[in-house]
Amino acid sequence: LFVLFAHLLKLGIPHQIIHEIPFLIFFSAVVLSGIYGGLGAGLYATALSSLLADYYFIPPTHTFFKHNWHQDFKVALYALDCLTIAVLCGSLKNALDKLKLVKSGELASRRRLEAIFTTSPAAMALWTGPDLKFEMINPQYQALFGNRALLGKPFLEALPEFHDQPFAGLLQAVMETGVPYVGHEELARHASEEGGPLEDHYYDFTYVRLEDDEGGTFGVYDHAVDVTDRVLARQESEKTAAALQASVMDLEQERDLREKFVAALTHDLRTPITSAKLMAQLLERSATTPENARKAQRITASMDRADAMIRDLLDASRIKAGLSLTLKPQHCDITEVAQATMDELSLIYGDRFHFNASGPMHGVWDPTAIRRILENLATNAIKYGAADKPVMVEVSGTINELALSIKNEGSPIPADAQAGLFQLFRRSDAAEAGKQEGWGIGLSLVHGLARAHGGNVGVVSGPELGTTFWVRLRALRSEAGADQMV
Repeated sequence: LFVLFAHLLKLGIPHQIIHEIPFLIFFSAVVLSGIYGGLGAGLYATALSSLLADYYFIPPTHTFFKHNWHQDFKVALYALDCLTIAVLCGSLKNALDKLKLVKSGELASRRRLEAIFTTSPAAMALWTGPDLKFEMINPQYQALFGNRALLGKPFLEALPEFHDQPFAGLLQAVMETGVPYVGHEELARHASEEGGPLEDHYYDFTYVRLEDDEGGTFGVYDHAVDVTDRVLARQESEKTAAALQASVMDLEQERDLREKFVAALTHDLRTPITSAKLMAQLLERSATTPENARKAQRITASMDRADAMIRDLLDASRIKAGLSLTLKPQHCDITEVAQATMDELSLIYGDRFHFNASGPMHGVWDPTAIRRILENLATNAIKYGAADKPVMVEVSGTINELALSIKNEGSPIPADAQAGLFQLFRRSDAAEAGKQEGWGIGLSLVHGLARAHGGNVGVVSGPELGTTFWVRLRALRSEAGADQMV
């Protein structure tokens, strides 16, 4: 198009003038074609303008065959100049196009950064110059300080309350050294409005030095998150936890004192109870009437029950202290011990018990401990089992190992409650709901006595199975025929 335009100029410019400047006009067309169209357009303009100049302006005109080497040299020289200019102009266009792309990319990147800067939920600010002048802030940063004017002002001039705080010094250090600073939950006391009171705020923030295109210092960038609510909530929870810990320690001290008191009291009570029992036995022997003898017997029985309660409390204290219970081993028939225990309980509860043993079982055990195990488990079965169903008591084993089981029908023990049954002072929800009397130490004593025998205790309970407490005990001294059933 530029070449055709140059050719049209030939029609409007007088021949005398155009005759002097034909190459100049076409040369300009090549330059413009190269600048606006690139190398390809410049080369095309070079070829076309050379042909037009040769045909229309170099005599003899209207022919490409001059038969004059001077004229052909002019055309060749013109074409070479145009070719050089076309290459230069094409390169210039490529450079301009690349520059345009770079500027366009920089503009797009800047817009993206500005969008991030503006919409980020974090507070962002940029300071420049030795006096740390606010160059940029986003809405979230401005919101931290309400309506206070920040942009264009030095840091300490805009926020004078920071004079006595470390932030200005930190910014200067980052500006000078280039080493980023990361703050975690740092306290900043500042006003949220112009003229407002100073308030405590906590921030997670990062100061980073930014450099210009030449590698020099441009400014310091701040990325901050207000974590005041989180810090205050944690501080409150820590205070609550500390208060709870103090309460727990107080309760533990109170419990320890109570346990020591109970241990001391129960120990001291045994002496007067023993004396009272001896006196009751003397009264029974010297009674002059059957009625007085029966009264003395009831006193003795009451003293025995009180002594048993004291013994249970003392043993519970030993279990709590992690000590093993003391046993008194002796050779005995376990079947006879169990039968006597069931007979005594039947006097209280009637014929609720169905006792089953394969025969005499002799071995070395603590008969008193086994009696206590049976009494506790059988009493529990009566308390919590179905009132119209029997309680099954079974004794089996060898001279070196004994198995006891007590089964009752009725509501099963929930699985989540079974694990805590043998802990001291732990009572099941069913016991609490049924308002059954008890201290919550019976099953703990059973467990402690079983462990003292080198054995164990457990429970199986379900809607179809009923509830069965089982006990496994080892003989306290080995005897011959350990694997023989007796």
